[in-house]
Amino acid sequence: MLLDGYLYGTTRSALLCVAFETGEIQWTDRSVGAATVGYADGKLVVVGDEGEIALVEPTAEAYKEIARFTPPGRENGNTSWSYPVIANGRMYIRNLETMWCYNVAAE
Repeated sequence: MLLDGYLYGTTRSALLCVAFETGEIQWTDRSVGAATVGYADGKLVVVGDEGEIALVEPTAEAYKEIARFTPPGRENGNTSWSYPVIANGRMYIRNLETMWCYNVAAE
């Protein structure tokens, strides 16, 4: 995810922020481990392969987690590699057997 000159992505074990033009790593954080990254309403949505989901402020200064949760039933669920989809005030997250839909529209 490229935002304001910084690239946000994951390795096999961490979320990282890299200066796009120089390749300099700004920070890394184990966060939710290996994950997929989405973006909506100025925030990163980080969906870990093992089920945890983190909402992260995209900033080059440091890792700034806003919130984290695990969807019900995901504690012992299948590995998930799909990206979060956010549309019309709803966030959709799925693995091989289940899909979750959350209302994320601002009140």
